[in-house]
Amino acid sequence: MTGLKKGIDIDKQETHSYIFLTVAVALNSISGLRYGSLSLNMVWNVVLIGITVCIYLKHRCKCRIQKNSPFFYYIIFCLISCSISYLYPYNSNEQQDTVRSFLINAFFYLIVYVMLCGMSNYAFYKYEIAFRKGIILAARIQGIWGAAQFVLLYTIGFNLNSFVLGDILHISNAENSVWGFWTGTSFSMRITGLTNENSFFAILECCGLIFETNIYWKIFLAGMIALSLSRSGWIMLAIVLLDSAFVALRKKNSKIKMKSIARFVLILAAVLGIILSSKSIQYQIGSILSRINDPASHTESSFRHIMYYPCGFMIWLFESNIFQKLIGYGIRCSGLAFNMSKRYSKVLPFTYGSLNVECDPIGLLLGGGILTLIMYYKSLMKTFFSGFQYRQFALMLLFAGVTYTFHANSYILWILCVSNVLNSKEKAKYI
Repeated sequence: MTGLKKGIDIDKQETHSYIFLTVAVALNSISGLRYGSLSLNMVWNVVLIGITVCIYLKHRCKCRIQKNSPFFYYIIFCLISCSISYLYPYNSNEQQDTVRSFLINAFFYLIVYVMLCGMSNYAFYKYEIAFRKGIILAARIQGIWGAAQFVLLYTIGFNLNSFVLGDILHISNAENSVWGFWTGTSFSMRITGLTNENSFFAILECCGLIFETNIYWKIFLAGMIALSLSRSGWIMLAIVLLDSAFVALRKKNSKIKMKSIARFVLILAAVLGIILSSKSIQYQIGSILSRINDPASHTESSFRHIMYYPCGFMIWLFESNIFQKLIGYGIRCSGLAFNMSKRYSKVLPFTYGSLNVECDPIGLLLGGGILTLIMYYKSLMKTFFSGFQYRQFALMLLFAGVTYTFHANSYILWILCVSNVLNSKEKAKYI
């Protein structure tokens, strides 16, 4: 236990503000829900900021933002990049709204980061504990909902999201329909929970798996990640399990070592049991392996993901001016670089839906430029050295980011923000 955490008993001194913080963090995981044009995710972001302001005003102290803070500069570069992106052509009003939404969120993250740096160590530690509790609560709620989705659909053909969110609450969202794919006459469901896609559901469950301390909940969350049929989720799950095994084997105390190994074996056995009993998972694994072994089997989606890297790097290197190289075409609209390219616009056109390249390295390089990319990965490095659980979180993003985009995800950025402040406060001598 570090010096920052000594002498603090969160269970005895927890106030209503921290309880509200935990609940708000959990509810902020419900993405994609809208009442008309109002995003409920944005509402909970505002609630989180309001709670943070209240705690800051009560427990502020004399301190400065670390001059070498990568997260601070990452957000600054994101704000500049998003502002500049308005000079480029968009394909739809929806894409303009996406960029505007992130621009607002980035401004919020900047304010939150400054306030967290300005809290006393005592207040921030309680904040961080409550925040982690919120992540765990979010994963449990999402996991239970996802399990209910799965069981009800396969037993009685009942669409839980459509009934509760659509018929009862009349919320406009993407979760009303059942996500999945057909293999012959068999339907394989992609569990989304209370999110807009199975990949984000898997991210939430992986975050919960990392911060969860109860072994039974860990087994449950690992099982839900496997059943989500998210390839990015499987990568994240594999990273967490491998790192846990590595840490368990390095334990010097034999009793603790055996206990850690036993926990790892239990989780691994549960995941393998689900894989062996689920035809949907087996089909998904077979599909992934066939794409690797047989280029002719590549779908349009897998072809795009493969070509992002060579094409994106060539656009950045040879078809971007110096400002675009440094600050990019705009966070969440990196696809503009492809649309504006004379050589690659027909190879990888972004003609509908999102303008965001679905991988972190190229999405950052084109969307935010080399400066934003460097600051993002430096933020991950700082998170890596913020404790065991945050280390796993950083490793998870580093490897899973090869096939998915995390750098503009609001939930991920909240965790990065808190972990970067934790790292700074552990090293600095604040009052």
